[in-house]
Amino acid sequence: MRRPKRPLKPEEKELWRQVTREVTPLSWDASDVPVPSTPTPKPGSAPVSTDYVPPAPRKSPSPSHMPLDGTTQRKLRRGRAQVDATIDLHGMRQAEAHAALNAFILRAKDHGHRCVLVITGKGSRVERSESPYENPGPGVLRTRLRQWLAQEPLRATVFGVEEAHPRHGGAGAFYVFIRKTR
Repeated sequence: MRRPKRPLKPEEKELWRQVTREVTPLSWDASDVPVPSTPTPKPGSAPVSTDYVPPAPRKSPSPSHMPLDGTTQRKLRRGRAQVDATIDLHGMRQAEAHAALNAFILRAKDHGHRCVLVITGKGSRVERSESPYENPGPGVLRTRLRQWLAQEPLRATVFGVEEAHPRHGGAGAFYVFIRKTR
């Protein structure tokens, strides 16, 4: 609830009158808007290029998420999710893992499974470096999993992905929820 505004004191009213008498209203003419000037490079520095436009941020595709019901969310938090099938993608190359994942999810749907566990691993455990050339990243399969699930033929089959509970592999595994067959 908002508090009622307090009335202005007489000295505040007078001060406001003085301020408003001295102010000139702004013009809304577009020609009055200053155009930013090109920055001048400092002596000895590289020339400044003004034609560079940064690329728009890329959104990674992800499967459409339907909200999970409260019971399922509670089971996930406690590590008591019922996993109907599991696939381990450790040691596979990207193309191999992608093909295996597609076959596994489609087979799981045919069998009527609702929740499957996909183990990708956490990625390289090499100590991280500040240089982007020396940093191996968080794991290719782990990063690509959501992209693969958002592509055909899995897009229509999968309705949610959640990181697994530590009991089921934690950050190196994911619960994949499969739509019911109608």
